Amino acid sequence: MYIQLEYMKLVLEPDPDMAGWLYKWSEAPSFDWDKGNLRKLKKHGLIRSQVEELAEDFVFAGRIARPDLKESRWELIGTDRNGDCLAMTFTIRNGRLRPISCRPAHTMEKTVYREVKFL
Repeated sequence: MYIQLEYMKLVLEPDPDMAGWLYKWSEAPSFDWDKGNLRKLKKHGLIRSQVEELAEDFVFAGRIARPDLKESRWELIGTDRNGDCLAMTFTIRNGRLRPISCRPAHTMEKTVYREVKFL
């Protein structure tokens, strides 16, 4: 299922190719971590394992429609093993998913997650 969202001045467009890539990736997830994206996790009170758990339970929200970005970015919404709903912005580098940012999901994102997961 693909969704088109507009919230917080963020427009997400459907991207079936990336959705296919993500679902295949989730069978053997590989992440690209460095000090920068790990620092952003800490800022949001998250740890690396919480983000990596999103590979087990997520809804692909879509491509972030911003022409000023030099590389494509996408968003997914999922839950960690504690059931906390998280929103992650990511890109793909060298065939691995690179989290740009991950934070607790906002109310609208939680609603989208529940609606898509429990159709």
